[in-house]
Amino acid sequence: KTLEYLAAGLPVISTRVPDVVADHGSVVELEDNGGSFAAACRRARRRSPSSREGGVRSVLLRHHWDTIAEQMVDLIDRAASGVPAAAGSREVTA
Repeated sequence: KTLEYLAAGLPVISTRVPDVVADHGSVVELEDNGGSFAAACRRARRRSPSSREGGVRSVLLRHHWDTIAEQMVDLIDRAASGVPAAAGSREVTA
């Protein structure tokens, strides 16, 4: 649900769940106890949505379906050809 909350422009505060830390630690506020979690909630209420946009945008772009599809096409091409695919972008059409 983390990506959905970020895409909706909501602040996300979490305990240190391993996948949240690894995938979203740069844009999710991580707290380890009840007091700091509550304080983070209060801070999030005062913060404007625009203050979170920059970092969130890059995380969402990394997880966007077009980005994932491009990576999959590159992996499939590499597996099919036996030749390492060059890094770079490739246009994917529906």
